[in-house]
Amino acid sequence: MIVGSFFILNLFVGIVINTFNREKEVLGKNFLLSGDQKEWLDFQTMLYKFKPKKMLKADKAGLKSICFKIQRHRYFDNFITLCIIS
Repeated sequence: MIVGSFFILNLFVGIVINTFNREKEVLGKNFLLSGDQKEWLDFQTMLYKFKPKKMLKADKAGLKSICFKIQRHRYFDNFITLCIIS
């Protein structure tokens, strides 16, 4: 009797979860957002896809130029990560 009850309970829970997932797909993944919030989310997603990059220019001479060149080196991030971990 206990096994049969658990079996019926599992069937009921499975049907409820399946119905919930189906309705969520019908309404869309952002069904709790208002129309304005959905537009804002779409706009932010579009901006994220462009990934604009700001190109920095180094000074011609001086300590600032040396620091800039060190910071732009490809191993600088790994070195800083190693210093933080150590």
